[in-house]
Order: sequence, then structure tokens, then C-alpha cells
Amino acid sequence: MVSGTGKRFIVDLEAGKSTCQLGRSLHVANVLGLRIEDVLKDVQARRANTSHTPDIPDSDEEEPHGPSSGVL
Repeated sequence: MVSGTGKRFIVDLEAGKSTCQLGRSLHVANVLGLRIEDVLKDVQARRANTSHTPDIPDSDEEEPHGPSSGVL
């Protein structure tokens, strides 16, 4: 491998395995031309573009406590 890591490490890294070593992961990113600063900026931009409104069920869905009586 060009990065100096084994195939198993790359497979685990691509799969998002939580036990991948950070230093080796950053080395692979560097070999690929990725800078951690750019990745973090991208993550921040994605978070800023997502809506923070709660999911509201459609009106045709059944209410969690059974059908409404229509009386308030």
C-alpha cells in the first residue's frame, strides 16, 4: 500500500471501525491529500445546513394514544 498500512486497516478505516488508530488514520488521510482542517470545516458546514426542527408526524398518522375524539 502506498500509505504503508495493510489492506485490513484500510478496510476497517473505510468501514468506520471505532478502534482504528488515529495517527495511522490521519497518515492515510494525508497520503490521500485530505487535511483534517478541511474535513472539520466540511462537517461544520453540514451541521449548519441541517434543520433542527423536531419531526412532526403527518396528520393522517394515528395519534400515539389512539384516535382523537375531536373534542378539545
